[in-house]
Amino acid sequence: SIGDYAFEGTQIKSIHIPDSVKKIGSQVFNIDVLKTVNMPSNIEEIGNYAFGYTYDGYNDNTLSFKNFYLPNTLRKIGDGAFSSTKLNCELRLPESIEEIGERAFMNCGLTGSLTLPNKIKEIKRSTFQGNNFTGNLILSPNTIDIDASAFCQSGFSGELILPEGLVSIGSHAFENCKFTGPLILPESLVLIEEYAFQSTEFTGSLTIPKGISTLKIDAFSSTKFSTITLPSTVREIQGHMSSDYLRTV
Repeated sequence: SIGDYAFEGTQIKSIHIPDSVKKIGSQVFNIDVLKTVNMPSNIEEIGNYAFGYTYDGYNDNTLSFKNFYLPNTLRKIGDGAFSSTKLNCELRLPESIEEIGERAFMNCGLTGSLTLPNKIKEIKRSTFQGNNFTGNLILSPNTIDIDASAFCQSGFSGELILPEGLVSIGSHAFENCKFTGPLILPESLVLIEEYAFQSTEFTGSLTIPKGISTLKIDAFSSTKFSTITLPSTVREIQGHMSSDYLRTV
């Protein structure tokens, strides 16, 4: 393994990691001048901010990978592991992954489609925020929680299918995403936080599940739904929702 902070503050510009390395610690490659690095083929765990920028995720990270891939031995990706790294490619996550930390792939220039492995139950805060996905998002059927800003401002196209069993969607989770077509919310949902779907491109009718008692501030503001149907369980509507497309059953 490579220990925490192993190369932090050095002037190394290129590093080759041998395939024998199975664990990369936290902030290992937090190096201002590092340009290129490889991914070992037997890696099992990548620590917090191992390759990513350690501050707010929007700073200029000069690091890039050649032929970036994640091997099927990988189980855990830490917080901010690749944040602001210039990946600029389609991300293929192996089915071996059990946990992906918050901000892990924030602001990486990811493109194409994204499929989440079946073992992923929670999508953490800002994990994929600020990318350039152009294809579909396929969530794990075992997803129970999508945290705040998980996919905020990340593009996408096509329909979004939310799995039955999903319990909560955090604030700004899908804000400014470009999904098209209808949105079907699973009956298992009990919480949709503020601004969760603000400024999205969904069309058609939307039915709010019976488990929702409060529509949080602007959860569906600036959307293109023709009607939004509320169950009798909804007791409070916070923020702005136009009465032109609201109806209650």
